[in-house]
Amino acid sequence: MRVFLIFAFLQKYNYIGATTMLMPVRCYTCNRVLGHMWKEYKLQRDAGQDAAEIFDFLGIPPKSYCCKRMLISHIETIDTVLGIIPGE
Repeated sequence: MRVFLIFAFLQKYNYIGATTMLMPVRCYTCNRVLGHMWKEYKLQRDAGQDAAEIFDFLGIPPKSYCCKRMLISHIETIDTVLGIIPGE
């Protein structure tokens, strides 16, 4: 029930749509804030830009492999999750 209420709130205020996802806010390893970088990373990746250039643009240092992992390995599953919540 809590999950449904959270998603209902996010939908009401347009935080969830076809292009957004609940990206982890911080890197699990170094605790750097990454949540605000996901949209820009996705836009540039879809435009065909090189990953190294994207990370330079976002300000992620070359040796921060943990933060790069968070962005590269993220999979958007919010639309699937929203489809299986009871009551919709």
